[in-house]
Amino acid sequence: MKKIIAGIFAASAFFASASFAAPTVITSGNAIGNAQCELLAENVVLTLSNNVHGAYNCTKDNNSITVATCHFAGSRKVGQERCVQTGTDAQGTPTYNDASCKGTTPSDTFTVDNKGKAFVGSTTGGSIGASSLSAFCDDTSVVGALQ
Repeated sequence: MKKIIAGIFAASAFFASASFAAPTVITSGNAIGNAQCELLAENVVLTLSNNVHGAYNCTKDNNSITVATCHFAGSRKVGQERCVQTGTDAQGTPTYNDASCKGTTPSDTFTVDNKGKAFVGSTTGGSIGASSLSAFCDDTSVVGALQ
């Protein structure tokens, strides 16, 4: 999954200027270009491994591309996950891997349920962080990880 996220980050080096705000499913092997994400100056083709689902979100307000991926057979272990900063919003405010997160100290955690995790990262900086899925990994749940 890190290769997928790294690929979209590398593609983001070809930024232009524009907007899109709705998360979009990544279809493995199909080009994502300027028509789908005006922040890209060139087409990007991502190949997802078997049973990996992915989505991306292009946002003009902070000139960012955010990506989430999950694997259908990924860990479904219930437990605490540490909060990490996954980027910043248009105002420069930190964004985190869970809506309940307010910081990144060791005591800043959230509970992951038995539906699995997505991994989220952004071109605005921060880390790649695990996010609890609202349903088992599929196209709908990975899009939900970006909302």
